[in-house]
Amino acid sequence: MLALLIPGAVGFWATVLTLPALATAVMLAGLHNGVEQKWWRSPFPACHAPVYHAGMSFRERMASMPLRPAKPCDDPTYLFHLPVSMTVLGGIAAALLFAAVSYSVVLQARSWHAAR
Repeated sequence: MLALLIPGAVGFWATVLTLPALATAVMLAGLHNGVEQKWWRSPFPACHAPVYHAGMSFRERMASMPLRPAKPCDDPTYLFHLPVSMTVLGGIAAALLFAAVSYSVVLQARSWHAAR
């Protein structure tokens, strides 16, 4: 959203560069939702990040990972007992932002083209 406030070409290109990140967020939310709905298996064997402590090496960090996740990836998390999981809500938010940013990019490109 800050990229939309930067004037000129720098703001335009900063806004354009947010689109791949937002598209990736939408796709990852779709992938995770498919795992939660049991449409396909998770591509990851476990979904639990290790707890990192200062001064640990990468090998120590990997060794500290539990063998099984604290909560399975295919077990959805619901907010306030809504029938929509947090994954889907995040995907919807990313899709709405993608649409808003895409629309602003199109409007700015049209205004630049009209000014020429």
